[in-house]
Amino acid sequence: MGRGVEEEVISFIKRLVGEVRELRFALLNTSTGSLISNARGDEATNLVGLALSTMPLLKPGDFALKRGKNGILTILFRPDEDVLIALGGKWASPGLALTCARFLHARFGEVLGSLGAPEGCLPMLAEGREVSMRMEPTRLLLLSYVDGEASVEELASRVGVEVERAYELIEELREIGAVLCLPRRAGVSVARPVRPVPRPGAIYELDPKFESVEEALSLAPPSRLIWLAIEGLGRGLNLDEMVEHITSSGVRTTREEVEEVLELLVRLGIARRRG
Repeated sequence: MGRGVEEEVISFIKRLVGEVRELRFALLNTSTGSLISNARGDEATNLVGLALSTMPLLKPGDFALKRGKNGILTILFRPDEDVLIALGGKWASPGLALTCARFLHARFGEVLGSLGAPEGCLPMLAEGREVSMRMEPTRLLLLSYVDGEASVEELASRVGVEVERAYELIEELREIGAVLCLPRRAGVSVARPVRPVPRPGAIYELDPKFESVEEALSLAPPSRLIWLAIEGLGRGLNLDEMVEHITSSGVRTTREEVEEVLELLVRLGIARRRG
């Protein structure tokens, strides 16, 4: 599919039922962690969250309807054990939306089952699902950045791991059902991680014996504050930038506490003072 599977779905719907205003769709396979959707960010999170929370209530072949504001109708159709199709928009009738969902499954069900984590995919959290996973620092740090908008390459840059390793981690998370993989829109460029240059005023840095942030994280104590500090070192942040980075990630801290953490990392041989 040269134009990308998302564009194929949009074209298929137009040919089948004509233009649907404010169309949003999500086709997901929970066994493969595959997702096809034209929603992004919060819209995608809400639509997929609705689909995943509704799916256990439906038997294969069942469907549910949700009427929202401004004439928006969302249909949730479960054609088999693993697949759920969510269609939202200003549909002429529920029956038309359900018919479209059935045809979408017939047309794209096999494609959906074969999608993995394609290069440049956009991982998003499978919110509403319960999963069991090992508390591994790098995996959890990467998972904390999954937002349905950042590519695997961008996640690798944020966490400080090689792109190949980031794909391995996303594949592991996809296999246990923690994330879904959304194919990128065609024509979107992908950012490649670069080795950061320490910012002005940066006093600390990762010990150069580490080839990656991931390697340093593997030796760190089990603390999200410490993991975020190590990530900040990998990005070359100075102390003030690191405090802002940690607090914006949802961890309350102070400049003094972060400095204590950095000194601890120096004693552990994970960080060192520059100069």
